[in-house]
Amino acid sequence: MRGSIGWALALLLAWAGQAGARANYTGYSGAPGRLTCANSCHGSSNGTVSVTGFPALYTPGTPYTITVARTSGSNLRNFNGSCRLGQGSSNAGVLSGGQGTSTYNVNGETNGIHCSSGNLVSCIFTWTAPAQGAGTARLYIGAYQGSSDNGQTTELTLVSEEGSAGEPALAISQVSVLNDDDGDGLAEGGESAALRLSVENSGTSRASDITGVLTTDSPWVQFTATESDWPNISAGQSAENETDFLLFVDPALPQDTVVPLSLLLNTDQGPFTLEAELVVHWETPEPLDLGASDAVVLSDDDGDGVLEPGEICTLNVTLLNHGSQTLSGLSAQLEAVTPWLEVLVSGADFPDLPPLNSAQALTAFSLHLSEDALPLYDEVLVLQVSSDQGSGAAVVSVPVGARQEIWATDLEAGADGWSHSAAAGWNDDWRLTEAGFGSPSTAWKCGAAGVGTYQDHQDAWLVTPPVTLLPWSRLEFQHSMSAEVSGAYPDSAYDGGVVEISLDDGDSWEQITPLSDYPNAFRHLTGAGNPTTHPFPGGTPCFSGSIGWEPVSFDLQALGAVPVRFRFHFGSDDGTALDGWIIDDLRVYGLFEDTGLAAPAERPAALSLLPSQPNPFNPGTRLAWEMDRAGSARLELFNLRGQCVRQLAQGEFSAGRHELQLDGAGLATGAYWVRVEALGEQRVQRVLLLK
Repeated sequence: MRGSIGWALALLLAWAGQAGARANYTGYSGAPGRLTCANSCHGSSNGTVSVTGFPALYTPGTPYTITVARTSGSNLRNFNGSCRLGQGSSNAGVLSGGQGTSTYNVNGETNGIHCSSGNLVSCIFTWTAPAQGAGTARLYIGAYQGSSDNGQTTELTLVSEEGSAGEPALAISQVSVLNDDDGDGLAEGGESAALRLSVENSGTSRASDITGVLTTDSPWVQFTATESDWPNISAGQSAENETDFLLFVDPALPQDTVVPLSLLLNTDQGPFTLEAELVVHWETPEPLDLGASDAVVLSDDDGDGVLEPGEICTLNVTLLNHGSQTLSGLSAQLEAVTPWLEVLVSGADFPDLPPLNSAQALTAFSLHLSEDALPLYDEVLVLQVSSDQGSGAAVVSVPVGARQEIWATDLEAGADGWSHSAAAGWNDDWRLTEAGFGSPSTAWKCGAAGVGTYQDHQDAWLVTPPVTLLPWSRLEFQHSMSAEVSGAYPDSAYDGGVVEISLDDGDSWEQITPLSDYPNAFRHLTGAGNPTTHPFPGGTPCFSGSIGWEPVSFDLQALGAVPVRFRFHFGSDDGTALDGWIIDDLRVYGLFEDTGLAAPAERPAALSLLPSQPNPFNPGTRLAWEMDRAGSARLELFNLRGQCVRQLAQGEFSAGRHELQLDGAGLATGAYWVRVEALGEQRVQRVLLLK
């Protein structure tokens, strides 16, 4: 039994026979604020009594039957009772006589009740509760009183809070996970945890004497402690269970799961069945750290080793293990991203792969490329990999179309036609140096000759000779870099470089973006909060940080056959300097009209996905697409594992241009695919979020 149950059950009082009576206690019953007790009221018995029927929560104006009974010792010789508001002397409600009792009003003590005859086993009286707004009521009982000089006196005070004539209304307002194994406040597969349930009372009266049993019909959670108590909950208040519910989450949980909870509460006001939900979490393993080299065409329809529109080919893929553990049980599925490619044989196994090693698939993949595909581009696929140690994904590139070289240099014969300079008031560190990549030695470097660091305060320009592009052209080169980034924000640069293009022989320049996107962006403030001193606007995408020798490629197909120059633009602030930027083995290639695979005239397209602006982006970028007629469209965002992470738009759209803003909030730093489907066509674009 809980302590509060005593309002409705027997409340026993014992006294010690040798205790001396108080000669001048206040009031017949011990209630405050009245005259001293008269000897004529005193008896000389001893024993114990119980008082029942006085409510813990009273309804204003309601009558209650109160019983005073002997539980041991002598029968009742006498008792006095009074009811007061709060702890003061004002009367609370009305006392009325009943079996063996009558009211009294003597010596200034009004609203009293006492025995009307002696030698009683029990007696009864009525208390009518005060009107609404009276507050707490206290019933004072003085029993078995002795003389003012000796004898026994036992006093009892019972308390009742004001309620209402309404009912409690209970609901679970919060489910909290406590003491879980890893302390993160989440119930996860394989964990034991404790639950606290906050129950809110939105009714008009108090809920009292609350006990509860918690159950679920979910197969993923087993309760090991299902019973608990709650303190009394007044109207408008809430309370948590006093002892925790205990549970265990099945480690075989396949994914995040919502577990229904059912709480049966028993109260003095009746039973309540409450419902709630608990999300139990599937702890996603860390994805494997994988990479893949470009796929190699093993066979194709015309036997030239190049995948071209309309052809079926077989190819192999080299998988790279960048992690620290050997991968075993490796298998992979190859998935297409664009609508032009159909994967005919998508699955293959790989041999065990030690850390920092690579391996080819044990069997070949097979693809069919649509005749509607572009004549020269890189087709992107996603390799979904599973192993005994976990799963992961890698992006695979398949070159489409035969490349025809327009211009190339390894710089071993010098730098004829090149130039370099700096903006007024800035430094220029560009120089030919013996630090080449694939060629024997020579490369361009923005930095000290040999070993050393670049100068501070650079706005340095390296300009190529003029190059006349062909349709579907592309710029490629090898580069490495060591440049200062922010210690707090590694994707934000204080020093770094970009690639620019000029269509007017160097009179104006525009930044171009590599197919793999720039990995960094220039900061606009230093760590101290001051404006940076590098020459680029804050937020400009760039190369920075530590880059080992790697290829980079720029798609120029939208320019057509035009003369251009390229500029390698490096900037540094007035602080830390590192090794610099090195560039080697440059080439521009395109597609000639007489190669047997002519660049098509501008093909009308029902659907176009326009370049996002900006890209890379943080925190948002503008996406736009065009439709040549009205129809339904759907725009979605995918991660590199091919999973849809956000639906951006879906519905009926009119002909013309449509735009929306992609907000990067809630997305992790990295690359994503934007895909639009409309009018029976699909278009895909890669975007990069840098935080």
